[in-house]
Amino acid sequence: LIDPETLETETQAISGVFRASSAARHPNGKIYGVSSDEREIYELDPETWEGKSIYALGSNNRSVTAMVGASEKLYILPLGDYGTIYDIKTGVGVTFAEPSDGSAFPASSFYKGALAPNGCIYVQGRIGSNILKINTYTDEISYLSGGASRIGANVGHNGKVYNSPYGASTASVLDPDTDTLTSFGSFSGSLRYQLGPPC
Repeated sequence: LIDPETLETETQAISGVFRASSAARHPNGKIYGVSSDEREIYELDPETWEGKSIYALGSNNRSVTAMVGASEKLYILPLGDYGTIYDIKTGVGVTFAEPSDGSAFPASSFYKGALAPNGCIYVQGRIGSNILKINTYTDEISYLSGGASRIGANVGHNGKVYNSPYGASTASVLDPDTDTLTSFGSFSGSLRYQLGPPC
């Protein structure tokens, strides 16, 4: 645990099980995470520090990123094969595939996304040139073109989505009002970047 005001840290023992490559806080006060190794969704109650598995993603649904959408559903981004939309209120999960042809997503495809003010999650691919767009009001899945090997995304104070380069030579900013992408900067060498939280 990190106190954002003092930057002091402390550890907290967790009972039960909670394994997560990433986690997201839900409006119900609980924390939800996924692990690419176990392929399960975990729930952590920060009041009792009790963790448990609540949903099995299946052997074909690898992910390292869980996000809460505007609909308060949990969106599990596809690291390969298929993604999952999990309704915490009903306990029902629905998988989603490539929006272009309904096939499985390529391996190591989508890592970290950002929820824009319009209720859509945007994720640039670690490989390939597609940007995954998930409308969390309607659960519509689509692709935008113009992306390039980027990982890490955050929403700026202006409401735009900023992406850091992973293999690309530039960073980018996406305007969710128009779904247009603009590249900026110049990066070279073998350095890899992942955005931290916005200032």
